[in-house]
Amino acid sequence: MRTSTPDRRAARALGVGLGAAINILDIPVVVLGGHLSPLTEVLRPELEEGGAADPSAWM
Repeated sequence: MRTSTPDRRAARALGVGLGAAINILDIPVVVLGGHLSPLTEVLRPELEEGGAADPSAWM
């Protein structure tokens, strides 16, 4: 399955948001379920890249 640019941008933004929540709340594991579960493998690279983003760059 190919992803479009808006899908990749949305996945990266979700990764940034999840990364911030993980850092603030010290969450050990994130599970994507529901309608996102079939897309996890396709969007994983963008999610991981967004989660690894430096949060200070957004301030």
